[in-house]
Amino acid sequence: MENIAFGIIQKNWKNIEHIHASLLNENICEYAVSINGRALQLIPMNLRTENVCRIAVKNHGYSLIHVPNQYRTTEICNLAIQSNIDACNNSQFDYDYDLCNSMEKLTT
Repeated sequence: MENIAFGIIQKNWKNIEHIHASLLNENICEYAVSINGRALQLIPMNLRTENVCRIAVKNHGYSLIHVPNQYRTTEICNLAIQSNIDACNNSQFDYDYDLCNSMEKLTT
């Protein structure tokens, strides 16, 4: 079944939302966000592991908005900035504004 899920996601990363939650696992989620980090928004919260979030943010900085607070670390924020320098300049990131602002200064 996992191979079928990979094939479905390979055709279009958005297809992850059509895979039943009982068939999803961390490998499938990592694969989806490696294709497009925006897939993180379609992944159930219980499968948004630190590694899944790291891959998503590295691929698409704006995915930071879908990272659970417990994983919004300096490393994750730095990856978001490296992916897209404007990723933290968003009103929805008030929680991490200071963290992102300090990381942005370090990377410029």
